[in-house]
Amino acid sequence: MRSALFLLALLITPSAITAAPQIKTEESYLGLYLQGQKIGYVVSKVGPGKLDGAAIVRTESKTVMDMGLLGTPLRMVIDSSTWSKAGKPVRMTFRQESSGRVQFMDARFVGSKVRIAIDNSGQKTQKVLPLPSGPIVDDPITLVQASGVKGAKKFWILDPTTTTFIENSVRLVGPATADVKGKKVAATLAEIIDPRASTKIFVDAKGGLVKAEAPMGIEMLPESKAVAMKTTPGYTPNVDLAARTALKPTPPLENPGSLSKLQLRFTGPDLSRLPTDEHQTVRK
Repeated sequence: MRSALFLLALLITPSAITAAPQIKTEESYLGLYLQGQKIGYVVSKVGPGKLDGAAIVRTESKTVMDMGLLGTPLRMVIDSSTWSKAGKPVRMTFRQESSGRVQFMDARFVGSKVRIAIDNSGQKTQKVLPLPSGPIVDDPITLVQASGVKGAKKFWILDPTTTTFIENSVRLVGPATADVKGKKVAATLAEIIDPRASTKIFVDAKGGLVKAEAPMGIEMLPESKAVAMKTTPGYTPNVDLAARTALKPTPPLENPGSLSKLQLRFTGPDLSRLPTDEHQTVRK
């Protein structure tokens, strides 16, 4: 469940864009919803800046989520920044705090390498990655809005929790209808395909974001500052991440704690990315 929480954070954190320099600073706000319940917001700011004396574009974002996890109140705050020049990232930082734990990443792009400093609750490490060929994007939603999608596009994102580059792609699905709080809105649908999970992006005729849908019932809606940052209800039993995303077997398991071995059969449209690790083994 903890790894699912990290994935949730990554999916809904539009930290920065690698775009052309902006003349003025712009802010945008998103409301975050888990299966219809408000759980937080994202605020992003893009504008001109400087890094080591050079003019760059800096994008900052803050994500705040309030919910529950296995009956315990949970608040997660994520701060991230990207400095970019000529459409390419120069530096990226990521800080996540939840349940008293703090994870920090500082990635600097130097030549054909990316030098990364990691501080995981006081445990400091360093890592050097080769720069992948192809564009590096840390906000696929903005990629869809800014350039549109006429065909499949591939790009790379830097995953701050694993400090690895992951190849993503975006493809145009076509005209679609988005359900925004019960209202039907005509839009164009694009899908961001990530090895961990996919996200649906609905945009209007001008490229404006109508709605984004992520796994586990997550929805992101553009909102005004007042609406997006309005105090969330915090933890209540019906906004528990574990309960909301639980897979319930058929028939129900009456006393799972008494089992020494359990074999489950999953069915779905695409199960190719189910993980096998030290806790579970998945076989086709």
